[in-house]
Amino acid sequence: MTKPNPSKPFVLHQGSCHCKAVQFEFDAPSDIVQTKCNCSICRMKGNVHTIVPKSRFRLLQGQDMLTLYMFNTHTAHHLFCKRCGVQSFYSPRNTMYLEARFFRNHSITLSEGVGVLGALDAVQFEFEAPSDLVQTECNCSICTMKGNIHTIVHKSHFKMLQGEDILTLYTFHTHKSQHLFCKRCGVQAFFIPRLDPDAYAVTVACVDPETITSVKTETFDGKNWD
Repeated sequence: MTKPNPSKPFVLHQGSCHCKAVQFEFDAPSDIVQTKCNCSICRMKGNVHTIVPKSRFRLLQGQDMLTLYMFNTHTAHHLFCKRCGVQSFYSPRNTMYLEARFFRNHSITLSEGVGVLGALDAVQFEFEAPSDLVQTECNCSICTMKGNIHTIVHKSHFKMLQGEDILTLYTFHTHKSQHLFCKRCGVQAFFIPRLDPDAYAVTVACVDPETITSVKTETFDGKNWD
């Protein structure tokens, strides 16, 4: 993983979760290097992060709104907002990893990273669909923060197997989209979209890859859609 260049001047960056309950700031160069990791939790949450020493990170508010999730070696502390489910940052040992999508006024360079595998399967579901999936990458605020890339499945083809009792519902703006996430790990495996309330938008990264032959990606301008 690429670390920030200490020779570049630092500026003050500010960020938050989606519902603004968790807010933070940190000192770092204006040119941000972000890392995309392919471990299970980072894939499911769409995590793309930048590395910041804990001495340069300050949590401004929302400590009481954070839920801690750990798995596998239990050395990484994954913290997400219990209201909106967004993971703004997490802490592996001595360093803060901050989600680079959640702060402003920066340019980004992408590096690739590899992490460990493993995640909790408290929420399980199945659905019928072609093996050739079409997934949508939306640029609205919540999909951007959650790295949400989903495929649309009609409710009649979707079946919840377990975990309905540990799902948390988050809504905002028109309150028509129903964003559901696991209250234990924070992963949003699916949600009910405003565009099609009779369907589920299923996060493709949460689907067993053995049943997928190919994936075609389309984009949707949710940021400017009313």
